[in-house]
Amino acid sequence: MKTRWDYTAAATFYNKRPRYASKVVEWMLTIADINKNSFICDIGAGTGNLTSMLAKEKCMITAVEPNNAMRSIGKKNTTKYGNIEWIDATGEVTGLPSNMYDLVTYASSFNVTDRNASLIEAKRILKNDCWIACMWNHRDTEDALQYRIDEIIKKHIPNYDSDQYGTRQEDQKSIILSSGLFHNVKIERMKFEHEFSCKDYIESWKSHGTMHPDTQLEFEKIVYEIDNLLHQNGIKNIVVPYITKVWMAQSK
Repeated sequence: MKTRWDYTAAATFYNKRPRYASKVVEWMLTIADINKNSFICDIGAGTGNLTSMLAKEKCMITAVEPNNAMRSIGKKNTTKYGNIEWIDATGEVTGLPSNMYDLVTYASSFNVTDRNASLIEAKRILKNDCWIACMWNHRDTEDALQYRIDEIIKKHIPNYDSDQYGTRQEDQKSIILSSGLFHNVKIERMKFEHEFSCKDYIESWKSHGTMHPDTQLEFEKIVYEIDNLLHQNGIKNIVVPYITKVWMAQSK
C-alpha cells in the first residue's frame, strides 16, 4: 500500500459518487487560464470524477492515482478521452517533470496526502505563477433528511470530523499559505443537487467505510441505519443537495 489510505475495497462504489458543480469547475479553469495548450495534473484522480470534467477542455491531463483498483476503474471511465495519461504515483512524489503544469488539482484528495509535502511537490511540477486547486463536495446538512443522516453518523462516530478522519472540513487557506510557496488564495463554493436511486445512494456511502479500518464496523451500522431511514420514509429516489467548495492558490 503506497499510502495509509487503502481504497481498494471502496473502489467499485466510487462511481456512485456525484461529480462536482460544473460552474465551480468552469470558474477554476478560468482563473487558471486553461486552454487546449495547457497541462493539468489531477492528483488523487480516483475513478476519474474530476478528470472526466477536465478532459472536455481538450488540454493534456496527467491523472495521478496510487491505488490500483481506483486507477483501473478510472482508466475505464475515461477511455473515450484521448488526452489523459494515468500514472501510478502519489501526491507527495509524482515523479513528473518540473515546471510542466499550468494547474494541479486535488479532488477530494488533498486531505489524504501529507499536505505540506504535496504542496512542495505541486510547486515543483507547476510552471511559474500557475495554480493549485483543492475541492470537495459536502452534503448540505441544512436539508432535513441530510441533517438526520448526520445525526446517525455522529451517534456512531462522534469525532468523525476530527483530524484522524482527514481534514476535508477545514478551511485550507492557512495550510496553503503556511507553506510559503503560494499566495493569492481564492475560494469559491456553489450548490448543486444530485438525484440517486436509494440503491445507488447507499452504495455511495459504502465508499467511505473502508478508508478507516478502525471504524469499518461502525460504518456498516451507519449504512444500515441510513438504508432503514430511507425505506421507513418510503423514499425510492433521493435528491441530495451538495456544496462544492474549492480553494485555489497561485505559485510564487
